[in-house]
Amino acid sequence: EEVAEAFTILETSGKVKYFGVSNQNPMQIELLCKFVKQKIHFNQLQLSITNTGMIDAGIKSGDILMVDTSVEPVNGDIVVVSIDNHSTVKRLKIQDKGKVVLLAENPEYSSIFITKYMNFQILGVVMTGIHRYRKF
Repeated sequence: EEVAEAFTILETSGKVKYFGVSNQNPMQIELLCKFVKQKIHFNQLQLSITNTGMIDAGIKSGDILMVDTSVEPVNGDIVVVSIDNHSTVKRLKIQDKGKVVLLAENPEYSSIFITKYMNFQILGVVMTGIHRYRKF
């Protein structure tokens, strides 16, 4: 709420026209957008993986992913999505008639079939990742 108030003061004073953020995880951006009235401009996210749902795609727990929010996702991309206020990383599959399935790349995890009853948003496309070899 304090950030939202500061953004409003900066905008009304004419000191800032556009508001951008970087190095925020999807949950932080969702929270910011909930309180801030101005349009937020962002195109990159960095997030750390906490499970092994995409291990067969080479993404392991502890990896850091760089995500571009300005890229239009296409069938087969690995994407970061928000479903009912929970974020996840999955492979995008667009089926006939535009039906969307989010594929896990680990047989231990289930795919997600998107329905009209879900609050679903693609937050960005995974562009690259960093694999950590030493545990901290």
